[in-house]
Amino acid sequence: MSAAGDSGPVELRALAERVLFGPTLADKLYAPARVTDERPGAPIALPGGPARDHALAFEDAAARRARKPDGARPTLDALRDPLARARLLHTFAHHELMALELMALALLRFPDAPAPFRRGLAGVMRDEQRHCQLYLRRVEALGLSLGEERVNDFFWRCVADAPTPHEWNARVGLVFEQANIDFTRYYEPAMRAVGDPESADALAEIYRDELSHVKHSLHWFRAWRPAGEPDWEHLCALLRPPLSPGRARGAVFSVEGRRAVGFDERFIDSLERWGGSVGRPPAVWLPNVSVEEEVSGRLAAPKARAAAEEARAALAPLVGWLCARGDVALAPPPSAPLQGLLLRARGFNPEWLPRVEDLGARKVAALSPWGWSADAAAALAPLAPHLIPSAPRPHEDLRHVAAHSKLWDVAQRPAVWDALEREGVPRAWLCEDEAVACRDEDALWRALEALHARHPHVAAKAALGAAGRGVLRLERGALSAPQRGWLRRQARAHGVTLEPWYPRALDLSFHGRVERVGDALAVRADGVVLSDVDARGAYRGAWLCAPTAPLSPALQRALTDDGRDPRRLRRAAEAATRAVGDALAALGYVGCFGLDALLSWDPARADDPAAARLHPLVEVNPRVTMGRLALALRESVVSPASGRAPGGARRFKRLRVLPRPRAADPAAPAAAWLGDLLAAPPAFDEAGRWVSGTLPLSDVWATPAPSLAVVACEGDPAGGG
Repeated sequence: MSAAGDSGPVELRALAERVLFGPTLADKLYAPARVTDERPGAPIALPGGPARDHALAFEDAAARRARKPDGARPTLDALRDPLARARLLHTFAHHELMALELMALALLRFPDAPAPFRRGLAGVMRDEQRHCQLYLRRVEALGLSLGEERVNDFFWRCVADAPTPHEWNARVGLVFEQANIDFTRYYEPAMRAVGDPESADALAEIYRDELSHVKHSLHWFRAWRPAGEPDWEHLCALLRPPLSPGRARGAVFSVEGRRAVGFDERFIDSLERWGGSVGRPPAVWLPNVSVEEEVSGRLAAPKARAAAEEARAALAPLVGWLCARGDVALAPPPSAPLQGLLLRARGFNPEWLPRVEDLGARKVAALSPWGWSADAAAALAPLAPHLIPSAPRPHEDLRHVAAHSKLWDVAQRPAVWDALEREGVPRAWLCEDEAVACRDEDALWRALEALHARHPHVAAKAALGAAGRGVLRLERGALSAPQRGWLRRQARAHGVTLEPWYPRALDLSFHGRVERVGDALAVRADGVVLSDVDARGAYRGAWLCAPTAPLSPALQRALTDDGRDPRRLRRAAEAATRAVGDALAALGYVGCFGLDALLSWDPARADDPAAARLHPLVEVNPRVTMGRLALALRESVVSPASGRAPGGARRFKRLRVLPRPRAADPAAPAAAWLGDLLAAPPAFDEAGRWVSGTLPLSDVWATPAPSLAVVACEGDPAGGG
């Protein structure tokens, strides 16, 4: 690619100046036959940008901010359109042009860099010029020319101010050029599949060159990094937002390409599993799973604090199944097998950071504790100055913590029953609202006597009891001394709620979220989950399918008015969710929440669907719940196909919560005592959805074993509702 009229060697500095400060495409692609580097000159000051004429001008910052970014990759069907291919290759051509200008900048800013590095960079520049021309030929053949599409200065903003050749090399070679290994590997077969072998051939040629470019960068990265520091940790330490290791990956992850470059297996595995943001500010998840104990004050006791820490260690990895791509989980990284499973099932990991300080001064999109408490607010307070302007901010007075109390639940019930009636859900299908909030002993004994006069069994709940705990079943005329003592203590502490003990046909949970929309809070109803709850109300699991799917025909008729109103349960759930969500929003609450509900059915009339009654609000959980986890799995991980058991019977997947056996060795991983349950590894379909086998959700490979193992596994309808 010699330039016409060249009669002698050109100094590398002169070439770099023409590429960086020449405004035309001809300047950028100027490639003399011979280059020398005898007079590198003095370092230049950082310019505001490369010189470009109007045809190559960057989109201005205001227009870029006003335009919603389109990060979606074109689908195979979209690439059948020549114009879509032209636009994609136009983007790639501009990337090559931008790389050329940044390499010219490095040569001018770092004239004292080692001569072999500079010579290698000159060779890479020649390749980039050829790549740009390859792309431009295809862009023009497909109906566009350079400059017809918007281009931006993102690469320049990320790289130009690198203070040393080492940091510049890491940003360009080990981030953007490494990502090109993946992009070229992905789009080459895509172009062949849509009948464009010329573009595919260009991508294949560029892929081979990118391997040599990244190899050059890796050589100098290792030459400049401190002795003994691993490649992966050093790269992570060098990069600053908006750059991150995630920018070093593309549309696929080419392990073989990285091996050819010379990356070690640990680096390759770490990059593949890395789950941090590739640019957008993350939501930060705090897995304070013992939020009820925090709110109640029970963590003041050393034994309770130890139990809470054990629960947090066991359940913290669950946020990995809830995070969005690029989010941060404030927890130590789980084992490599669990991170690999998350990557396989979800396509990404969150970024695991043990301490809030590890975020530094990064911008944050949202604060997402498991549940809000004074402890959670204090733990996340250092991030408040870094929240983006549109991020919701919790009320400083934490008024919404009141919603953890069962007394608050009882106060919401009239509004919920009225909301269902307005939605057209007949009052006759609902349990009568007889709950009583008792704030002192006198009110407690009066209410209990009145309820026992109408019902043989009464449920008593501690106002700040945790899910499935702090509940007593009180028999008429058979109150024991321990029960009386418990009731007195709870009434004096935080209060007690009383209501009839309903015979349960099935347990449900309704899920919603309070979100900030503009300057206001809005409530979203997310769905219904069929729960697996024991006789005392303790949670054991959930079905990962439509809530009515595993039910008997009689129960399905009860929920649908004998088939006349198929959406009755959904309408009831949405109305109840919105009513409670409005009350939470009035307290300033932002985040997800769940309502426990149940279907009551008199055993004596079990064949009569008209005898069933819905209790739409057993209690409110203003936090992440296991039901929310089940809903997230159902929507993002589980294949919609239910599968068939031998003999043709339907099978449905179920999330189960398994306590550690008493005899289990606490120093062994959970996999050792879960035994046969983990013998069937998870299988995934072509779309990456889980279809069969056991899918561990918590870190069963951790040592010592977690106190609680949460697994999702195949279930049988007979074991459900």
